[in-house]
Amino acid sequence: MIEGLLLSLIIYSSLCFKKAWIFILLLSFVYLVRYRKRIIALVFICLITTLLLFRVGTLQLEEFTSYSFPLDKVRAITGVVREDSRIGSWGQKRCVIKLYECNLNNGDVATAKGRINVTYIGSPLYYGDIVTFSGKLTDKGFQAKDYKLVNRSSLNRTRSRFISFISSKINNDLSMMLILGITPNVDSEISLLARNSGNSHILALSGMHLSLFSAIFVFILKPIFTKRYAKLISLSILTLYILMIGPKPSLIRAYILSFVFTAFKLEKPIDYLVICFTIQALLFKDSIMTLSTLLSYVSLCGIMTVPELLLNAIDEFIVIPKLFITPFLVTIGALLFTIPISFNFFGSYQLSSIFTSFIAGIVVYIYMLLCILSIFSSKLNYALDKVYTILVFILEKGSYFKLQENLNAYYILVISTLAIILIARLKRLCK
Repeated sequence: MIEGLLLSLIIYSSLCFKKAWIFILLLSFVYLVRYRKRIIALVFICLITTLLLFRVGTLQLEEFTSYSFPLDKVRAITGVVREDSRIGSWGQKRCVIKLYECNLNNGDVATAKGRINVTYIGSPLYYGDIVTFSGKLTDKGFQAKDYKLVNRSSLNRTRSRFISFISSKINNDLSMMLILGITPNVDSEISLLARNSGNSHILALSGMHLSLFSAIFVFILKPIFTKRYAKLISLSILTLYILMIGPKPSLIRAYILSFVFTAFKLEKPIDYLVICFTIQALLFKDSIMTLSTLLSYVSLCGIMTVPELLLNAIDEFIVIPKLFITPFLVTIGALLFTIPISFNFFGSYQLSSIFTSFIAGIVVYIYMLLCILSIFSSKLNYALDKVYTILVFILEKGSYFKLQENLNAYYILVISTLAIILIARLKRLCK
């Protein structure tokens, strides 16, 4: 468990503390001393170096985003889109661009640097697009009245056509989230229910959904090819799929983790996660320091460490089928590691997901399968609506529980978990 805890603390410190580099170095020293004989320690050095560099880089971006003239004279900005646009409130879209030029009220052109959040109304923009926005600077970023697409790559043009085609075949917010990774309006019914019930992670396109796509492709291809070739072809199809829907951080993490599991043979599951984090940090530096990405890694740290400890402990008291209890323990592991970050950023958290996540996850799997099939046949729309109704019902039940606005419930969960593990170990020693 200590490896997952150390990695989580390092990620947590990079998010929350201004002098995080001191904390990161101390934890790194503990890790290297404890695991100095393992090859993973060398990889961990790369991880720490990467985190330190990005922590410094993030602070520089926050402090030095600047323009060559006073802000009130800037009427347009030009830059490169660093993440696909997202749908916000009232039909507006949001994206992040890396600045390199700004236009002034008198028509002059000046240099600009750093990154800025842009709010605009119009068509989706994709990672790598070069865009000029006209509008004004605000405390929250740049409010655009109009924009002009300066350049779009052939890959992004293909992506645009692919997304438009799939969008024409599916008809609601949930389908867009699960198939294309396009987040609907933050005020939509399904988004609010998922957030209030603590199940937003189930609806965000991630490794859980990628594994379903992979299983479907392998199942179809296995009778035609050998299992190995079926997996290779499936991996190729998934590569094309990720290229078409865009470099979503959670999908990149899942894809790299699959590669690492295939390419390396390491001692513990957490070692694979360390290597995966390092690769993503080096190759996809724009995504690694986002809150959602780091939360997903911290969550996996909990999932890879806590359930096994609790399963072994519970077996000392009562025999419960692993198939029945494991899903609940997985959720507990994820919550134990993510609640401190969630509470720090959002001020609340939901514990009812311990009971609803597993059931909601199964329903989401069924919905995704039907949604994929419905692209080829509209006759399944009735079944989709029924499954959607069931999912909404489950999320509504989870939303009935009050959001926790202090850490008392979390402390009880931590103490209870530690008590079960320690009592079980004492009982084992007394035998």
